Amino acid sequence: MKHLFHGVWFMVGLPLSWVGCVPQYTVTNDTSARGGEAQTDITDAETCLSRCAETDTCVGADVDFGAGATLCWFHVDVANFDNTFSNPNAYLHRLVDRCPQGKRKKKKKTMKIARGGFGNTY
Repeated sequence: MKHLFHGVWFMVGLPLSWVGCVPQYTVTNDTSARGGEAQTDITDAETCLSRCAETDTCVGADVDFGAGATLCWFHVDVANFDNTFSNPNAYLHRLVDRCPQGKRKKKKKTMKIARGGFGNTY
């Protein structure tokens, strides 16, 4: 996924289960939203954004690089985005497009022996 950080776009890695899928976020620099849920087990921005995209209830995330701050905050209510505040070193990500079902990784082909020969199952 593309991610804007200090005005520069970079690619964020996604879990293998999302190969072929690129969740889309809009980013507001130096901004946080009230009402987020702290994700204290997450220690890097890439994991924060990929887990948000994988979590059905997550509609966005704050990534806060401030000293001593909790790095990752999930938002589960779009109304949170109406209650923002200035926060240097924080980036508010609004999830625009999770991974559409049709874009998820396809099942692997397997072979099985059927009576009378071979057959493919998918």
